[in-house]
Amino acid sequence: MNKEEKILINQIRTGQRPAGRILKNDPLALEKLKAKRDCLVEEREFKKVANRNARLQKQKLPYKTSVIADLTSKICKLNDRIIEIEKNSVR
Repeated sequence: MNKEEKILINQIRTGQRPAGRILKNDPLALEKLKAKRDCLVEEREFKKVANRNARLQKQKLPYKTSVIADLTSKICKLNDRIIEIEKNSVR
């Protein structure tokens, strides 16, 4: 992976840049999917902590449970795609 590709992956991972459509024939597909998953995992954890803190302070929850559940389902779908690409690349 060259320097530009590493910068792109890092920007996706930190949420500075959207991953966009990730095609199967993209040589960076696996790295992009993993970066996108990491970004969503971090966002989900942030929202969980924010809700936990609000509960402790007996305040209104800032994020609906459905938002966190939606992030979880997106992460599961990304994990499935990552596994599929890894299986195909091993062959």
